[in-house]
Amino acid sequence: MTTDTRNLTGARWSSAVMCPRMAAYQALDVEGEPYSEETLRRFGRGTRIGQAMAAEIIEGLAAQGREAVAEYEVPWPKDDPISVGHIDVYVPAENYPIEVVSTEGCTLPPNKARQVAGYALNLGAEKAAVVSVDPKTGEDRVYPINVESFRAEVEAIEDAVVSAMRGGPLPERFDGAHPGAFPCSQCPFLVGCFANWEPPPAGRLPGCEDDLQRLADLEREIKRTPRGDHVLELEAERDEIRQKLRGLMEPGQDYIEAGVRVRRTEVNGRRSFSFSAAEAAGFALPADLLPFISEGKPSDRWTVRELER
Repeated sequence: MTTDTRNLTGARWSSAVMCPRMAAYQALDVEGEPYSEETLRRFGRGTRIGQAMAAEIIEGLAAQGREAVAEYEVPWPKDDPISVGHIDVYVPAENYPIEVVSTEGCTLPPNKARQVAGYALNLGAEKAAVVSVDPKTGEDRVYPINVESFRAEVEAIEDAVVSAMRGGPLPERFDGAHPGAFPCSQCPFLVGCFANWEPPPAGRLPGCEDDLQRLADLEREIKRTPRGDHVLELEAERDEIRQKLRGLMEPGQDYIEAGVRVRRTEVNGRRSFSFSAAEAAGFALPADLLPFISEGKPSDRWTVRELER
């Protein structure tokens, strides 16, 4: 088994890009709870996959005549360092940092993009990449990272952690943070961080008791009724009540009335891009965007009809 020889004391950049407050606790040497055995196993599995993939990347670069090293140390922030980060793969001659992550479907976790961008900015590098490996299939995808677009965010994270380390307030929790949210639920500092935390107080909707009770009844009935005309009627009535209550409720706020708790969450419309429309209009996708395209597996479509005899 490969031994991890990195110095992982103090504030870790990989923590800071998920939650600056976590990194501040690390910088202040706050003692946290030990990780569970399951979490440690998952971390170990990810580390082994990452190390194996990093070795494969370095070997591939060497075959191209490009020398690369593993676990290259990067002090951060560069002007007045408080800690050292470790790049999975670094090509010194090209000032090119590469992070490796294992995710199902070879997706790109936002924190990994921030992480490698932070390394690049502290190195003065103009390019960086994240290699995402699917642990189930062994497939991988290389994502180029727009380093400069992360500058403001990286500097804000660094400033927040440095300030806390030097006597300032702890960084704010991320939007929507609560004890059951990720990464809070798996953080070793969970207990202390949320020691004085209380859920936001629920609002009230006086005069809406009947509507809320009917809304709860409709939601329950819709869930257990087979699809059909009757469900459409129930959904139409539900939508009428929702429309009536919408103007009385602040998004993201819990309301309690007549034993019913309700919340309205605003969801942004999903953006999509039509490759077929772009191609029909005569546009070609730039080469540096090709890694972000995922293609579904081909399939058969069968049509079987029994002819009259």
